[in-house]
This record gives sequence, structure tokens and C-alpha cells, in this order.
Amino acid sequence: MVVGCAPPLPPAIQGRPTGWTEAVLTRDSSDTFTLEGDDHSLTLRGDRGNLASNSRVIAWQPGRTPTPDNESCLTADRWNWPAQEGVALRVASQDGRTRAITVTKNVWGHATNVFNVHVWDTATPEQFRLVRSFNLTPALRGGDGVGHRLCGRTDGTTVTLKVWSVTEVEPAWDDPTATRTVELPATW
Repeated sequence: MVVGCAPPLPPAIQGRPTGWTEAVLTRDSSDTFTLEGDDHSLTLRGDRGNLASNSRVIAWQPGRTPTPDNESCLTADRWNWPAQEGVALRVASQDGRTRAITVTKNVWGHATNVFNVHVWDTATPEQFRLVRSFNLTPALRGGDGVGHRLCGRTDGTTVTLKVWSVTEVEPAWDDPTATRTVELPATW
């Protein structure tokens, strides 16, 4: 008989600012992250020693009154693979179960010009479901290495996302080059 054991994984989050909490949606290996920020903004950084590529962490301010219709935005200093920048909407977490809608840059197949809308429920066997993917190549002027911005918002039964280069003016929510809208599944 052979018995093997591994040391316990370190906590995924090594530091966080007051007033924020997080949930690990997927964890690959012993990847760790640091959260930095204040009441108005948050920076999530992956540890330079991370070797894996399939960890996903969302963070939010639990003390804020949740609303069904909200908006979240991010700025990515560099737009490179394999980082999967994104925003989380309608986050609800209780007793180890987290539900959220995410809008993220795609990383599968290095197709970083594609954006995915997923719904997550960590209490279900599949944990997440892809709602829709969108190719937004025309909005990503400058390509990899250039900073980009991404916003997602919920409005009733829909999610709208928009993306643009930091060198461009923010597009309107109805700009056909930079925005896309998708209907959410009925339970969301």
C-alpha cells in the first residue's frame, strides 16, 4: 500500500482591504492573489509565483445593499493572455454557496478578443454555464499589451457589456462596435 499526502493549500487570498470579501469560483493548484484598494476601487493581483491558469476569484463589498440592476467596470493595464479580466454582477454568497453573473475576457485558445457571459452557482454540479460569447475585435484597438476597459451591467433580464481601449473615448452603451446585450436564463 502506498499513501501520499500533500500539504494544505495556502489561502487563495493573501490580503484584502477592509470592507471587501471574495469567493474563489475555481482554484487551480496553489495560486494565490492579493486584493488592494479602498471603498471605491479594488485591484486584484495574481502572485508572480502562480504557475496554474484556471483560478477565478471575484470580490465585492458585502455591506452594500444589493440591487438587481447594477454596473461594474474595470481597467486592465495590459491586455495579455492568460489573464482573464472580468466583472461580476448580482453576486450573492451565503453558507459557502456563491451565485454571480460574470463578464470576462476569453482565454481559451488565446482568443482574447472574445468576451463571455457566464452564470455561476457553486452549489450546483456544473458550477457555471456559458450564456453567450461575443467577438469584439473592432473595439479592441491596439491589441495585446495595450490597456483596455470593460464594463458590464444588468438591467432586468439582460446583461450588456462594452469594451474599449484606454486610448479611446468611452463608447455609449448603444455603440454597435463596442457593446453587446444578451438575455439571461430565467432563474437569473
